[in-house]
Amino acid sequence: MGTLREVLHLYNMMKMSGLRPDKITLVSVISSCAELATLFQGQQIHAEAIKAGANSAVAVLSSLISMYSKCGCLEDSMKALSDCEHLDAVLWSSMIAAYGFHGRGEEAVHLFEQMEQEGVEGNDVTFLSLLYACSHNGLKEKGMGYFQVDGREIWIEA
Repeated sequence: MGTLREVLHLYNMMKMSGLRPDKITLVSVISSCAELATLFQGQQIHAEAIKAGANSAVAVLSSLISMYSKCGCLEDSMKALSDCEHLDAVLWSSMIAAYGFHGRGEEAVHLFEQMEQEGVEGNDVTFLSLLYACSHNGLKEKGMGYFQVDGREIWIEA
């Protein structure tokens, strides 16, 4: 916990010295806010990411989705996702995982179906996030349906 607070302290020192954060710095600081559940500071850093033009970077957006989710603000997670013009599997997976974690399995499934309709191919993380959402939200049959293609069971390759 002390290390996470140190990240935020160093970030503030960096800003006071006039240095501008890059995307990697923003991801580190947003992730620290997520782990500490410091919503207000995370919102401030989100605003700084927008000003820096870094809020459309996949890594920054994924961190924002996670941070808002861990702080219990799913609507803000979804807004961060919807503000992106080019959604990829990483961003979709982040939001699917957020819904699953917060007991909103139906929304996770709906988001997965929307992702497929938009022509975005999921990856192993997407699939695991979807199965997690189904298993933790009483959607066993729905989850089992994702294990079958043409009547055969499929498995993720390790």
